[in-house]
Amino acid sequence: MQTKKRRIESKSQSTLTSFFTVEKQTKKKSVKVESTAAESIKKETVKEGSAQEESTKADSAEKSSVERKSVEEESVNEVIRISVQEPVKLPERDLVEREEEEEEEKEEVAWTNSIYTEEFNRMITTVLEGESYLFDEKELELFHQFSAFEDAPRDLIVRLLMRKHRWIKQNSLHKYPITDIDQTCKILSDSGWIEREMTDIEIALSVLTKQELKNVAKERHIDIQEEKNPRRSDYEKEILNHMSSKHISYGNTHAFIESKAKKLWDTVNQYLGISNYQRRYTFIEQTIIGPCVYVRSHIYTLFQRLQIVYYRATSLYDTNYVSQSILAKVSKRNYPQYVCSRSNSIWSCREDLLRFEEALLVEKQFEETLQNLPGLKRIKTWSRKERTKEETEEVLLSGWSLCETKIGLWDECICSKEKDLGVYYKRRFEAGWIYTRLLDRGTEILAKLREYQMESLILHKLLSQRVYRLGKRGKWYERLALIQMNYLEKNDAKAVRDQKKCALQTCIDALHDTTVHQIFLPSIQERIKRLERQLCIPKREQHDFSYMCLKKPREIIIYGERLSEEVLGKKSIWRTNNGAECSVEQVALEYYSTKGFKGLHAENGIIRMIASLLFWDVIFASIPGVFETPYQTEPLDLRSDAFYESRFDIIKERLNEIENGNYLEMIRSVDEREREKQTMCTGINWNYELQDILEIAECIGPSSLASLCKLLFEEYGQRQSGMPDLCCWNYEKKECLFSEVKGPGDTLSETQKLWIETLTSFGIQVEVCFNDRMLYKS
Repeated sequence: MQTKKRRIESKSQSTLTSFFTVEKQTKKKSVKVESTAAESIKKETVKEGSAQEESTKADSAEKSSVERKSVEEESVNEVIRISVQEPVKLPERDLVEREEEEEEEKEEVAWTNSIYTEEFNRMITTVLEGESYLFDEKELELFHQFSAFEDAPRDLIVRLLMRKHRWIKQNSLHKYPITDIDQTCKILSDSGWIEREMTDIEIALSVLTKQELKNVAKERHIDIQEEKNPRRSDYEKEILNHMSSKHISYGNTHAFIESKAKKLWDTVNQYLGISNYQRRYTFIEQTIIGPCVYVRSHIYTLFQRLQIVYYRATSLYDTNYVSQSILAKVSKRNYPQYVCSRSNSIWSCREDLLRFEEALLVEKQFEETLQNLPGLKRIKTWSRKERTKEETEEVLLSGWSLCETKIGLWDECICSKEKDLGVYYKRRFEAGWIYTRLLDRGTEILAKLREYQMESLILHKLLSQRVYRLGKRGKWYERLALIQMNYLEKNDAKAVRDQKKCALQTCIDALHDTTVHQIFLPSIQERIKRLERQLCIPKREQHDFSYMCLKKPREIIIYGERLSEEVLGKKSIWRTNNGAECSVEQVALEYYSTKGFKGLHAENGIIRMIASLLFWDVIFASIPGVFETPYQTEPLDLRSDAFYESRFDIIKERLNEIENGNYLEMIRSVDEREREKQTMCTGINWNYELQDILEIAECIGPSSLASLCKLLFEEYGQRQSGMPDLCCWNYEKKECLFSEVKGPGDTLSETQKLWIETLTSFGIQVEVCFNDRMLYKS
């Protein structure tokens, strides 16, 4: 997915570059200047030098004024310079003509800002209109200073703010359509917005690529064992150790280290693109002037805070909100049309915003600590390499330490909020929500570290509050009961029995908790029955859940050839009829095709797709406070109880229309309107073909489809998993079948059992397909 995302962003970057070339505003009657520039671009591939010279002459002949002439030459040279860096894709002719008509109405030459800068201007204007109270006087002054910058400094600082906050090589900035990078950097440096002096060798090494670090080590004769496949951090560590080492030195050790440091800086500077006259040495510390830039921390923090307020950001990890809006503006990403009404009371005061921002930064640090962590999903994979196990444990411990330091702040958030709860779905913009999410992730770390005592304490704390993330309470009850039942005491028989009593009470509390969703109840009831048997509770005192017993689904057994061995955490590999490798679900699809069914391995995808198409205008109905930005794929309250309650009448009306048989035309009209634009909406996957969608909906039938949609939107946040793997249908017979596929040794989860029971109660055919491991096919 991330590879696809990078590909999309790369394509959009070239599209934006073409926009920068043509979105320059000129004086009245300056259309000829752009025409001349465009002609020069076409000619430069044949004879670049002569083309530029002819273009300049043509401009000189056309304008008599010296001032006008200089403006024309500057515009031509600017366009040519950009075209040399990367190919320019000219826009469609009708777009150019519209821009030329707008330009002719202007009386002065004014080059427009880039589309990125326009987005930042829009952010500042929108936020300061109604939420300026969230910023202090110094921050407001910086916003005004940003607006007062000329185009080049403003465009460059925007580009820098969109990148990760670190030192950046100045020569990497020449790809941006900015005339004089050196002069622009000097303006920003003099204004106090960026730094250009680097005095730390460790920071300098962090700017270099892995290959450049490898070259530095080689040139300074630093021995690094390549057969161990060293990582970037290994190179940095060895180079720093080399600079500070004292071996083979005689006499003045301090002078020797200074000499090694100076030589190392000489080598590093070569890769930073710094000439000798740009270097300045002061003992061990060297100052590099010119080739690297760094946005000052208070500037970067301020504009990050601006984005949080404007985009209503609920996560800072692996999310670029500006890029999302830019992709929408250049039609690379389309969002649904709805009435956006910003409420200026998300944060009542600046202190609330700062606490929320701090919580987001802590969560970002936590996720960055755990990213690419080997063995995170399955602790048993640690046994593959002892080195991996040790490193993984160290990272997990650092991640939990970060969570542990925030428990006090989380307690403060709970205490302050219990007095005034407010609207539930807006609590996601509070620090307490983020810290609750962080502690929930922390329990997963404790489970992998086998720190069950601490995990049970954190789960108790999570369950003791009824303010944040109430939809997770069923999961917390389940995990706490499991720990109390199996992991806390193993030696003392009496202590084991006491813990099982505690586990039983935890399950009973879950049954009485009205916030625990129905989807968790079957597994909790099963655990109660198991505990009561183990505790030898008399039959007459045991709970009776026979009235809620789920019916056993229809089961079939098919046979296939399995190619892979059983490896924990990996999907099994099977062979298709044509000899190709496939998944166990594909084997089942081949079986159903012999029975006359077409099929999709969709899990809950196809049902969500049909429901979203049918309820498109309901989802994006104009409800106050649920659409804060133009870049939402769902309303803020969709995954809460408030969604169904606030739209009860229009949902009931839509369900009646579906039961009356009008659903196929609804699906077709929304699909035809939105598919071409590939509009982003929750539950929508445009890879499904319209014909398949219509056939499946018709085979399910109006009554069953209405019941399924009603359930989904009543409990949208809890009904996102557990659906059967396959959706199969026979359009000629108007039959629809959902099938859960299981390989050898697999069993149904309680969530899957509940979904099977639910679908069956709606009159939809469901079965469980067991794929047995055999060396022949049926």
